[in-house]
Amino acid sequence: MPVQNVGSPEEPLFSLANLTLINCTPAELVYVAARAGYDAVSPRFITMNVPGEFTHSPLDKNQIQATKTALETTGLKVLDIELARITEDCDPRDFEAALELGGELGARHMIMSAWTSRRDDRNFLLDVYSETCDLAAPYGLTIDLEFPSFSRLRTLDEVLDIVRAADRPNGGILVDTLYLHLSRVDLGELLHVPTEWLHFLEPDLECGWSHLIWYFPTEFDHRQGRPHGLERDHPREV
Repeated sequence: MPVQNVGSPEEPLFSLANLTLINCTPAELVYVAARAGYDAVSPRFITMNVPGEFTHSPLDKNQIQATKTALETTGLKVLDIELARITEDCDPRDFEAALELGGELGARHMIMSAWTSRRDDRNFLLDVYSETCDLAAPYGLTIDLEFPSFSRLRTLDEVLDIVRAADRPNGGILVDTLYLHLSRVDLGELLHVPTEWLHFLEPDLECGWSHLIWYFPTEFDHRQGRPHGLERDHPREV
């Protein structure tokens, strides 16, 4: 994921996403990312128990220490953490341990997506998202709502509706160019998204993500109240 380095607005910062190496623990992800030339990592601190995923709990005391050691040894940063899933039995307080660790390690964002089966649960989704934003605020993290084309919130308009209604200062959306393509979102639609909601980007090379850089250059005009840099995520394997 490219991100703007503090104090160096010309240089993007690239972060290695967890799904690229789903079998790696966070510490292993850090070492691989460092050897490959990345500047940061995007570890999964909330496991999903999917095939191929690492079996150790990332919140285990030994795993946390291993991750801290890896970051200190390599000098890499943590850009974002994942994945907060909104399900029917979701309790946002269950995310707090991951949020606390993310904040401690300097992460800036947490990815969230919705996986409920009903189509009439907007209020529930809004409540969970809003509460998660409130829980994340003391740790300095934004909550970036994603719209996978096979999830409950499948379109840009749907996630914008939730983020707008929540009206939280640390709210935002995550643009993954794969889902952008699958949802048939016209790039021009992104021009109407408030820039303060666009914290970073997950580009997939197969989807022509370089066109997004034309819409979202790495440096914005600060005189118009826009941020100096936009963070962009490294392509993920799916």
